[in-house]
Amino acid sequence: MKMCTYSVTQQERFFMRWMGLIGGLVFLLWNGAADIILGAYIKGSPDGFLATVRQVPPFEQSALIFAQTSFYIYPVLSLSMWQFYKAMEHAGPWLSVPPAALCWYCLSIGGGGLHLPWPIISALSQAERQIGRNTTDKEFLEAAQSVIEHHMAVGVIPVFVFGAAACLWFIPAILSGKTYYPKWFVLCTPLPCAIIGNISANVLLPEWPALVVGVTGGTWQFAIPLLVSTALVWNMPVSPVGAKKRQLTPTQKNQK
Repeated sequence: MKMCTYSVTQQERFFMRWMGLIGGLVFLLWNGAADIILGAYIKGSPDGFLATVRQVPPFEQSALIFAQTSFYIYPVLSLSMWQFYKAMEHAGPWLSVPPAALCWYCLSIGGGGLHLPWPIISALSQAERQIGRNTTDKEFLEAAQSVIEHHMAVGVIPVFVFGAAACLWFIPAILSGKTYYPKWFVLCTPLPCAIIGNISANVLLPEWPALVVGVTGGTWQFAIPLLVSTALVWNMPVSPVGAKKRQLTPTQKNQK
């Protein structure tokens, strides 16, 4: 089926191309590396992921700090979500605005918030090892640690709720046939990517590849849709509407 007729200005297409390509690749590599670091703790945590991160030795703290740094790319990456809106604009405001806006929220506000707290989780145990405390203090530190982890878990609930809503909203928008995307692009939206990735990680792949695919799910769940979308909109037609006409000087007019 032929894609709907869409057009953008030259400046808009330039932004969509390079923000999508650079943002998607940087996010895939940087955030993917951060997820793999956290995944290493998941693999080596017989007492649970949080328990392992909590007791991370000082020399490994730098690895967690690196995993934390991916927080800073999320607000920049979120600007790429405008690409989804422009490519679905003709489907109407109810099918174009919510999925793009919800993805923007999840990436700019929530996604980085999942990475930011990891070094903080180990802060109390780091302080305990540095100064040494008695049993009473350890009980206090354990209680304080539980409160920190509880508030962190509650704080990220909206990310999962709005992220799930965004993933679901893409499906009727793409299948409406009114977007710039072909209908097969629905398989590249975040929800199908997550489902395919989880099946691969839990059923199809060997242990270590499965671990990498599993722990980087939050990365490629958005990176793949963005990169595929960028490839599809790369040659979106350019419209002169809204472009400023070049003003000719009197000399130029006489020459014409």
